[in-house]
Amino acid sequence: MVADAIDPQPSHRAPPIDKNGIPYISIKDCDYNTGKIDFEKARKVNVKVLQEQKTKYQIHNGDMMIGKIGTIGYPVFLPTYETYTLSANVILIQPNKSKVQPCFLKYSLESPYVESQFDKAKHSTSQSAFGILKIRKIKVMNPELSIQNQFADFVNQVDKSKYQEVSVTGWQGILICCNI
Repeated sequence: MVADAIDPQPSHRAPPIDKNGIPYISIKDCDYNTGKIDFEKARKVNVKVLQEQKTKYQIHNGDMMIGKIGTIGYPVFLPTYETYTLSANVILIQPNKSKVQPCFLKYSLESPYVESQFDKAKHSTSQSAFGILKIRKIKVMNPELSIQNQFADFVNQVDKSKYQEVSVTGWQGILICCNI
């Protein structure tokens, strides 16, 4: 197994809204093109939800979430520096770094090969769904770790080349076009 798949909200019930609470994020709170998560607009829940989730898992560098209800797939890396909870509509993916490079796994989960597995395995009621047991059966490419690391280095170099110098009415700065 190259990664653990964790259901962050096994009850599958969304906790009540708490306007003064902490973000309860899902795929709908993500800009998939930039990989950024909008914590401000996310639904807010009581901090007790975070305490409960922390008894089940911790977020580590390289962890990501994927959608399991409505929007299926679309892996997004999770930050380790924010305080938030994960929605019942996502699955937490924790790569086994001794077997898979997180960047390589993310791109594998975005591949047509894996997308076709999502399409074949999901069922439709009023909304597409993809359960935790199905995600655990998804097959991904798994070449040697050294090849995966070369791939991740290449992706980093490409990302660095996406930085462009801009000048706006005398102001000079850097425009960041991609964030992984």
